[in-house]
Amino acid sequence: MLAKQSILNKISAFILLILMVGLTWNLGFNTPRSSFGLLFSQYASLFILFYLFWLNKWEFKFSFFLVMAIVLRLILLNALPEFSNDFYRFIWDGELLANGKNPFAHKPDEIINNFAIYGSEYKRLLYLGMGTLSQEHYTCYPVLNQILFFIPAYFSDTIIGNVIGLRIIIIFGDIGAIYFGYKILQALKMPTHYIWLYALNPFVILEFTGNLHFEGVMIFFLLGGIYAILKMNWIWAGVFFALAIQVKLLPLMLLPFVLKKLKWRFSIGFLAV
Repeated sequence: MLAKQSILNKISAFILLILMVGLTWNLGFNTPRSSFGLLFSQYASLFILFYLFWLNKWEFKFSFFLVMAIVLRLILLNALPEFSNDFYRFIWDGELLANGKNPFAHKPDEIINNFAIYGSEYKRLLYLGMGTLSQEHYTCYPVLNQILFFIPAYFSDTIIGNVIGLRIIIIFGDIGAIYFGYKILQALKMPTHYIWLYALNPFVILEFTGNLHFEGVMIFFLLGGIYAILKMNWIWAGVFFALAIQVKLLPLMLLPFVLKKLKWRFSIGFLAV
């Protein structure tokens, strides 16, 4: 009887997985952000499916969940972000670096009319896509983030090529976050399946992988730093925290809590790194 129930649970979980894949794909490719009703209903349905799948957490091995988390991200690989236009500025900054220019030194408005560098139709699409707020201001993204923007821009001169490159980086960041999250749960002697509350969360998948927001990469470095702190390795903790801050500045707010955890002499070394 128990074996039969287990089989039924796995079948239902696979059905839920297929539905989650379908909804994620449809949100990524076929749902304009102006269609609020359609967007909200699909988003809500995805969270309901996520919760129902979570109820089967004991039925599957870690490797299955990992494959599922990666699949839900890979199906969005070549989707242009629909719910955010930030990626146009990411690509613009990467193209500036690829052309040997400092993205912190030039507003898009100042150089869009330089035909020799930004006169192509492709780069004008980037300019128009980022919107007026971004056009009129210097970049606000830290140094490591700029390097990540540069990598796909160096290899591609198309919007979709850059989107795929940026998305691959974010997916690797999510995989790293899953790894460190798993190790942190082990270190704290907490149930390791809690990591799937993050890895399979529709918001995480659609905002980071779907909309190309680099908080996912920041979280990877941040969790690496937290794990190093739990192991009292202040050198690696400092390195990971520094990398997290160089993607997004948010981890700066957590420094007081880090200093509370580390002994004072380790805290000095940590802050120095």
